[in-house]
Formats: sequence, structure tokens, C-alpha cells
Amino acid sequence: MTSCLALLVTLLQAGPGGQHRRFDLEATGRIVHLGDPRVSPDGRQVAVVARRANYETNRNDADLLLIDVATGVSRSLAPSRTAIGSPRWSPSGDQLAFLAPDSGGAGQIWILPLKAGGEAKALTSLKLGVRQFAWRPDGSGLAFVTDDEPAVRDGTERHNKSFEVERNDYLASATPRSRHLWLIPSAGGSPKRLTAGSWSLATLNDIPIAWTPDGSRLVYSRQPGPGSGHWYDVTLETVDIGTGQMSSLVPSFGTNAVVSPDGKMVAYSGPRGKVPEFTTHGIFVTPVAGGAPRLASAIDVALWEPLWLDSATLLLCGTEGTTARLWTQPLDGRPAAIGLGELQPSCGDLSVTSSGAIAFVAGSQDHAAELYWLDRPGATPRRLTDLNGWMTGYGYGRSETVDWKSDAFNADGVLTLPVDFVPTRRYPLLLFIHGGPMGQSSTEFDPLVQMLAAEGWLVFQPNYRG
Repeated sequence: MTSCLALLVTLLQAGPGGQHRRFDLEATGRIVHLGDPRVSPDGRQVAVVARRANYETNRNDADLLLIDVATGVSRSLAPSRTAIGSPRWSPSGDQLAFLAPDSGGAGQIWILPLKAGGEAKALTSLKLGVRQFAWRPDGSGLAFVTDDEPAVRDGTERHNKSFEVERNDYLASATPRSRHLWLIPSAGGSPKRLTAGSWSLATLNDIPIAWTPDGSRLVYSRQPGPGSGHWYDVTLETVDIGTGQMSSLVPSFGTNAVVSPDGKMVAYSGPRGKVPEFTTHGIFVTPVAGGAPRLASAIDVALWEPLWLDSATLLLCGTEGTTARLWTQPLDGRPAAIGLGELQPSCGDLSVTSSGAIAFVAGSQDHAAELYWLDRPGATPRRLTDLNGWMTGYGYGRSETVDWKSDAFNADGVLTLPVDFVPTRRYPLLLFIHGGPMGQSSTEFDPLVQMLAAEGWLVFQPNYRG
């Protein structure tokens, strides 16, 4: 391996020399991280969360920005808050809901009137807070997920902190609590419980819940118990809002379900192999009314979060080799890659309009991610923000894709060269291993990698087998 890397380094060409600022910890702290973009129902604005490091308080402060699609002009919707997330437009587009902590630190749903004006008001006041929510399609209410409160013990038992470990995280220090669905009127009022029992909505990740377009049912991921060890037992179910009747939709592993605009199909991520552990996940579709699921796309990369461009076409995102890409996938047809040039999208940060436009967060090799807009798949991406424009003038190490034969498999990885790399010099090599274990390193800008490159290191990030 050492000789192979030495040969690769020798073959790579030196980057341009010159004077530039060194990318260091101070520069890393200036990066604005964008996430969770949401396009307004009329397609004219995008709400997006902007996070900045605050070294004084040792936290990331979040701001909620409203970006005009036509002009790129932005304004802060909640400048006095430092913790905010999950912006969600009301179906009419005149209100924006989001999650933010109350005075006690519990995350609540807040409603901000945009057209009428005024301050955001808390819609919920739950002791354990809200984990996620979704507007009912007619705007009359919001479904949300919260943890069940622990049982109250009497007498001396109230001091008993012991619990059965069960299938749970090895660092768990208390009994895991089930998560369930509730519904609250958007105008305010008492929440109504929709599900109950010793089972739980998925707990390892807050898998999004999804409404059917007629607002009659919710689709969610269910596991048999609240412990995180039940993750690989997650299945898809629906609950009828009127009757409370729960029905199995996909009895095998299913996550990140989204319902088609016409309400006929559900797309979701599931394993291509027989078991969900350590196997490539693909996108499947199944009828809402029930039926056998089928694989929707033959794209041979891990795919986790589908979106519907229309009732016959999916938008997919995944990392192919060392490059993140977007594809359109007709339900009956071949996938087509969307050309983005040097941009690499963040697969969890996409939003689409009813007309097929796409808002997405993406970065490149030498620039942290910004918010971009596509009028349609195949159009030229248009940048809506320049929050990290200050990065011009710093020196960056060039990242190259390398590949090699590993047993019977072809493996790949990313080699980032030191700034002002000289092929005839020897450099120390740092092996930077990703987690997962099914994660994937890409050539997109990485602050830590660039800090190391600025210190004179070769940084090698292998996408090892798995």
C-alpha cells in the first residue's frame, strides 16, 4: 500500500503555487453550514437553516433565513434565537413552523405568521418536547412525534434508577422511552394522541413521518421496542387519523417513506439484500392501498432519501465512487444523471416544487456548501447564497480520486495533497477513516482535511470494502 501511494503521489501534478492564506482553525470557525432547505408552496422563496460555530459558548448557533429565489436576497426570520431547526411551510404558504427550545430547553413547535406579520408563538408546550412534525395537507393541524413520559414510581421505588438494558445502546443510563404520534390543531388547542403501546416509532434516527395527500393517513417507521437495538427491525405502517386503525404497509425494513403527489404510491429506502445490516440500500415503491414492493431504481449506490418530482418520477441522491450526484428516476424508465458540474449535493438537504424545480445545498472541492436552485433537472444550477464567499484567497489542497484492487473488489478513496504540493518532496501521510461503517468519503470540501493539508500532510481517505 505504501509503495502504491508513493507512486500515485508522484504521478499527481503539483497545484499552482503563490501566496495565499493558510486554512486554519479560525477559518474553520467562520464557515456557515446550511441545511434543511424548504421551498415555499408558490416556489418563490426558500427557508433554510444557517449554522455558525460559536467558540465562546462552545456551540453551533442556528439562524433561520428566508431566501428570495429571483434575487437571492435573504433576511433572518428569527435573529434573536440561537437554536432553531426543521422549517416547514404551511400548505397555504402564509405561515412557517419550526422547532426551537422553550425557556426550559425542550424543543417545541413554533408558528411564525409571514403574511400577517408578528412574532412566532409556541404551538406546543410538552415536557419532553417535540422530535419532529409535519403539516396536515389542508393546514388544519400538525402531526408530531414525542417521547412517552416515564412511569411515576411511588414510595421508595421513586429512588430506584435500575432498568433492564434490553436491546439498547451500550451507554444507555435509563430505560428507553417509546415515541408516538400526536395531532394538534394549527390554531392551537389540546393535542390528540394517535398511537400508543410498548412499540415505538424508530428511535435511532428521527425518520420523517409522511401524510397522504388527502390528510387521512400518516406513514411512519415502526420498531417493536424503544431500544436503539431494534433499528434493524424497523417496518413501515400507516395509521388512519379518523379511526386510529393501524395497517402494515411494508413488513420488512423500510425507512424515509414519502407519498407520491397523487397519493397512490409510497417510495422508501430498504435493503437490496435479505437483511438490512451491512448491505447496499436502494429505493423501493409500493402502493398505498397495499401490494408487493418493487425496486424503483437500478442505480448501484446507497440511496436513502427519495423525493417525488411528480407522481411518475423520483429524485434520488447518492455518492457514486467519490462524488455525490443527483438522478431523476422515472417509475417506468431509466435513470438520468443531473449535471451539476463541480458541485456535490448534500443528500439530506433537497427540496422540490410542484413544477419540478429543485433547491439544494451543495459544495465543491474548494468551497463550503451554499444554497443552489435548478429551474428543472438539466438546467444550469444558480447559486442563491454567498455566505462562504470569504473563502476565496485561502490555499487548499487538491483532492484526487484513487482506486485499487482489494481481493476481488475494486476499491476507491480520496487523496488530498498538501497545499503547494511538490512531487519531488516527501510528505507525512495521515490515514483518515470514515465511520458508518457504510459511510463514503468524497472529494467535496472538508474543513478538517483542508486544515491537515495546510499543515503539510497528505490525507488519504479510503472507502474500504463494505
